[in-house]
Amino acid sequence: MRNFDFPVGVYDLHPDTSLDFQLNRLATLGGGSLGEIREVAPRIVDLADWKREFLALAERALSEDRKENAAAYLRAAEFFMASGDPDRSGAYEQQAKLFRELVTEELASGALVECEVPYRLGHLPAL
Repeated sequence: MRNFDFPVGVYDLHPDTSLDFQLNRLATLGGGSLGEIREVAPRIVDLADWKREFLALAERALSEDRKENAAAYLRAAEFFMASGDPDRSGAYEQQAKLFRELVTEELASGALVECEVPYRLGHLPAL
């Protein structure tokens, strides 16, 4: 089983408090690289910038075979996409595929078990 070492602290990453909160969450608990987040934060003025920067970081992380970072950046990009955004489902599907690849060992060993949680008229996948 993987040993998690979570960073501690809050960083001043963005003047918008909502975006600053999301950037801090990504940097400390969400699988992002603090250095890369600091790099792109000044270029983010609106949600279109957010999407562009995190999709670009995801591409860079994938090209360097950093699946955990790539999944985190795809999730961050998708988080603020409107429901009708044509890129939303692709970002979600790609990050879900990467996440699954990252937990394959834990699933195979039995450390994680897949299940479904009843929700409204269907089910939510869970580990």
